[in-house]
Amino acid sequence: MEQSKIISLRLPVELLDRVDEHAEAVGGDSNRSFVLRSLIEAGLEKSRLEAQVSELQTSMSRLMLVVEKSFLMGYLGARIATDAHNVEKSRREEINDEANRLLVKALVEKFGY
Repeated sequence: MEQSKIISLRLPVELLDRVDEHAEAVGGDSNRSFVLRSLIEAGLEKSRLEAQVSELQTSMSRLMLVVEKSFLMGYLGARIATDAHNVEKSRREEINDEANRLLVKALVEKFGY
């Protein structure tokens, strides 16, 4: 058994007259309830689409936050790796310099240069 819902609206007479004129102008049904139902359905569809657009915008905002955080983490990781490499390279140079200094000192002590 199908149930129907009745929506009671108090609309201005001018609006109802314009609905009648529009229905007659397009050659459609001049039945006010049909036209009003169509307008209400169109309004509900518009509201549904606006809600979906809003949800998509929220999802895009969240996605952009995730992308931004991922980029920052990748950038920081690269900076840390680069800095660690530079520290290692600097430390290696210090060790080589110290080794060369000790070698020169040993040669001077051994051979008197």
